[in-house]
Formats: sequence, C-alpha cells, structure tokens
Amino acid sequence: MDLYQLARPLIFRLEPERAHAAFKPVLQNAALCRLLGGAPLRDARLEVRCGPLTFANPVGLAPGFDKGGELTTGLSRLGFGYLVVGSVMPLPRSGNPAPRVVRLVEQEAIVNCMGLPGHGVEAFADALVYGRPVVPVIASFGGYSDAEFLASFALLQPLADALEINQRCANNPEDAGGRQEAAAFEPALKAMTALKRKPLRVKLDAYVDDSQRAQRLTMLELLMAYGIDGVALPTNYLVPNAGLSRGIGNISGAVLFERTLEYVRTVYEASRGRIAIHARGGISTGAQAFAAIAAGATTVELFTAFIYQGPGIAKRINLELLAIMQREGVRSVRELRGSAANAQVAEAAPGDVERVLTR
Repeated sequence: MDLYQLARPLIFRLEPERAHAAFKPVLQNAALCRLLGGAPLRDARLEVRCGPLTFANPVGLAPGFDKGGELTTGLSRLGFGYLVVGSVMPLPRSGNPAPRVVRLVEQEAIVNCMGLPGHGVEAFADALVYGRPVVPVIASFGGYSDAEFLASFALLQPLADALEINQRCANNPEDAGGRQEAAAFEPALKAMTALKRKPLRVKLDAYVDDSQRAQRLTMLELLMAYGIDGVALPTNYLVPNAGLSRGIGNISGAVLFERTLEYVRTVYEASRGRIAIHARGGISTGAQAFAAIAAGATTVELFTAFIYQGPGIAKRINLELLAIMQREGVRSVRELRGSAANAQVAEAAPGDVERVLTR
C-alpha cells in the first residue's frame, strides 16, 4: 500500500471539492508531483502518435480534474502521456449549487452535477500561458452559439497543443443538447476547421438507446468528413442521487468499463480505424487499458481512478500494460490497437511487472 492509500481515509473525510482545493498547492508543484508520480517511465513500445503530436504513453488525464488549466505544471509530471484540461465555457460560471459531488467509495465511483463552474475562457487562457507542462496539453471548451465556439477556438488554439470541442454537458441545465445533432453543429464545425492549425477532436457523449447511437454515428461521419483528428468517448450517464443538489448527476468510475469497451468497438468499426479514439470510463488497470486499446482505442483517459488510487496510477497502469504486452508478444501499442482477438481482460501475472522494470 502506498502513502496515498494510507492517507486516503483522512482525505476522504473532507467534502470532495474541499479535498480538491486543499491539494491544489501540491498539484501545482513540479518537484512534489515528480516525487509522488515516481520516476518517468520511458519505453518506445508505449509511444503513441496522434497526427503531429507524440505522446510518451497512451494514458491521459481526462478533463474535469483541472477545470481551470491551473495545474498543468504539476500534473504533467505524474507520468501521464498528456493532459486534457477544462472544460471551459466562454464566460465565468458558478455551476450548480452545492452539494454537487458524491463519492461512492465501495464502488470506486463518483456522481457529480458540477455544471461547468469556472472563471471563463480568458482566465483559462492566462493559466495556460503561465503553466510549465512537460507533456502535451489539450484544451477542452464549450459554448452556446457558433460565435462563442469560434471565439474560444481562436483564443485557445495558439496556447494549447490540441483542442477538444465539448458539445454539451449533461449537468448544465441551460443546454438542451441541440448541438449533438449533426446539422446543428456543422456551421460551427465548418468555421473552426477553416482556421484549424492544431489537432482538433470532439467529445461524443455516450448513448443510452438506438436513437442516440445513430445520432452519434451520424456525427462521427460529419467529423470525419471535416478532417477532425479524433473523438473522445466518455461513457458516464445520469443517475439519481439524493445527496446532490439537483437530485441527479453523472456517474463515473469502475461501473463504466464494459460500456467503454462497447463504445470503442462501435466507433472503431464504424470509422474503420481511420480516426483516433480516446476512451474514457472505468479504466483503472493495465489489463483494462490493454483491452480498450485492443478494441480500437488510441489512448485511454483517467479521472475517477486517479482520485481513488492516487498520483502513482499512470505509471502503474503503464507498467502493467507493458507487462501484458511483453507476455503476449505485442511489440507496441500501435500494433495492439484494434487487435480485437487480444481484447480479453487478463491480469498481469506474478513477476511480469518486475521483469519489465529490469528489462
């Protein structure tokens, strides 16, 4: 058990947002984060290329943890291959009333109804300017109109290594989700891609029925037609929870893993592997990362697992992933991607990780 696991019961006595705020000074400190994350893991077998970007490994930090882009200096030294920061809206927002985050500790899950709180895109841009990250940073942004999407895109493109468009947040009661329809989203997409100079990806929300599945695949076709570089596939969904101010929120954590595999397979098959897929939802082990990449993911992204397992998780997942690849004779994550025959979840055998470390 590492130090974080020993300290976690004390940390979890704090309300989730207070705990996050308390650890901000640590997460802004490069030296402390380097110590907490362990020595960097460098292995060519883990390297991922996404257009002009190269990630040292396929494990990224999902958006939502660093909403304001203020923590990139420290977070980038915890072993992640890249960070997704945000999502940010054009103007400052208070979000939904508290309480808006509940931990389900036994399930290693979180339910939240945050509602995109933040200081707005200009403050977010300032934070990116002053950060000192050592891995690529992807800025996630949203909006309510074509003009807002385009203005945020223009401001953030010079400052981030790549951008991610957040079409909708289910916890935002002001957004009915109209931009998830391809026809409604196309004008903004056309305007942004005309100015595109950096990799651009789009978040495709999870589907809960056949109608939404068809909607997402229609959007996928549109994105590919416009040359979008990748899609992020979150699989969280709304559940009732009496502990939240709205009585309902998005669940994240281990319960999502099977949905994540299904979504990845669906998009990989529909796109025939021609677009990068960034899988989010329930991934917390190297075996699960192996399965998701074999199913068609280009990278995997963590949020809830980071909160429950602590700052060493990226390195641990990469070590476990390498151990399984070595045992299975897979030469690289690029070779692993889409090899569905290998997509069973198999735990690393005793001694596998040690053999990787001494290789």
